[in-house]
Amino acid sequence: MPKKIKAAALAKGVFKRVADPRHLYHAVKLHRGRKESKRVRDDAELALIGRILPGAFLHYGYFDDPSRQPEDISLNDIVRAQARYAQVLIAQMQDRSAPVLDVGCGMGGLLPVLKTNGFSPVALTPDRTQIQYVRNTYPDVPTLHLKFEELAAPDHAEHLGRYGTVVTSESLQYLNLDKSLPLIASLLKPGGRWVACDYFRTHAAQPTPGSNGQAAKPGRVEKSGHHWDDFHARLATGGWRVAHQADITPNVLPTLRCLYMWGSRFGLPVLQFAFGKLRRKQPAIHYLVEDALQELHAALADNLEVVNPDTFARNKKYALLVMERS
Repeated sequence: MPKKIKAAALAKGVFKRVADPRHLYHAVKLHRGRKESKRVRDDAELALIGRILPGAFLHYGYFDDPSRQPEDISLNDIVRAQARYAQVLIAQMQDRSAPVLDVGCGMGGLLPVLKTNGFSPVALTPDRTQIQYVRNTYPDVPTLHLKFEELAAPDHAEHLGRYGTVVTSESLQYLNLDKSLPLIASLLKPGGRWVACDYFRTHAAQPTPGSNGQAAKPGRVEKSGHHWDDFHARLATGGWRVAHQADITPNVLPTLRCLYMWGSRFGLPVLQFAFGKLRRKQPAIHYLVEDALQELHAALADNLEVVNPDTFARNKKYALLVMERS
């Protein structure tokens, strides 16, 4: 029999925390430190995804058949699409005599695929959770626990001109182009290649229409990723030549359709069901936390919009790029 929520016990627990200055002080510290800890929380969520999907990949995958509908896609299909994505990247790598630097390696899904194909990977990530997982799972792979830009420091001079390939797989969007473009150039050996696979903004952020007559809200989805035209302008200025370019947006959309379907058809409805049950079973508790529940629902709906395939295709381009020095 399910355990019932006791309003008196819940109220007592909340009052105990609020009335104790030690708890209040700790709450203030947590609130002030939320920005510093946000990345760790986000990456912990990515770590969870990496453990759910056997391949330990943290990207959208690549479907050879872009017409696949979400109702026909299984978890195994997504796993296979992620493995296919890795093969699409590796097909653009040539030099097996020098190491491959995997920038923003995530949970290390690309590392064993590189090794199987005769490459020698080096994994880089600034995240504590990810680096620990990679070191435990792939103990024979060299690792760098730092931000990519930190490789420009004099104490990392041994990396200059060392790599035959630098790969940024859905990590380019997090890099500062002013610092990263010249750094990538300095890390590559003569004739080396930079393989990038990521999404880019193709339009400026558009306002999201408001509801119930409210004013439109600032655009959110279009803010992530570098702007496509600006990125290419920086490449030209920095002395880069694009050796290969492919728009693979259609090939990643099946994954987005699947995620959006599960979120909109199951995730939000289940959440609404839970709120409704709480309102019926514990109306007093529901009344006290109603505003917080509405904020939670709005936040989840907003995050779901990030994987809306129609919005993504309208405002972004997912591209596979190979750059060489001019």
